Amino acid sequence: MKWFLFFWGLSALVLAQNPVTGNATITLVDGGTECEGSQRRVEVHVDITGLTGQGGDAGLNAYGISLLLDDMTFFKRAESGVDPIPFSLEATNQLVAQQINELRLVGYKADTQAPNQSYHVATVILGNQTGTVTLDLNASATSLGSRRVGNAGPGPINFVFNGPLATSISGSYPLTLIEALSSWRFDHPTYNVNPVTPQVDILDLISIASCSQL
Repeated sequence: MKWFLFFWGLSALVLAQNPVTGNATITLVDGGTECEGSQRRVEVHVDITGLTGQGGDAGLNAYGISLLLDDMTFFKRAESGVDPIPFSLEATNQLVAQQINELRLVGYKADTQAPNQSYHVATVILGNQTGTVTLDLNASATSLGSRRVGNAGPGPINFVFNGPLATSISGSYPLTLIEALSSWRFDHPTYNVNPVTPQVDILDLISIASCSQL
């Protein structure tokens, strides 16, 4: 329902910087691995540099991006991008993404001073298994919204896509949360992955939960 309402609102509010001239560029960027190589980060970037509209340089205030994976079981979770502005993010969870074979990312930030530059809008975390996976854009279900100008906005921004990204995961994470919990508050170097204190604490459990297969 949130996905439908987002696009309904985006198509209805066509004032603001409408029309924005030119095309934004959506790019998928390999952000490297984490969790001892068992997870890979894929950043979603939207570049609006040089685009203009009503009120001057265009700025990004909203996006609805649909991604397709050739194996959706690799998808773990999504995180909001914060550069140059922090977006609020609604993302499809693992179970639903596998059911509909689509990953939907909806981000928004009301910022009348949103800059005219490249945005890191979201990061997709891949894992769960080893192997190769390709990410592609579902362009027909993707939309971008410009910044507000006065009391009007956002307006649509046209875009082009830089192409699919093929990446791989080769590592496996050796720790599990169940084992870490048994070491809670004990001096156990294997599970003390954030050695702020000599004992296994909440910071260690958070890190292990993020990396392990729950």
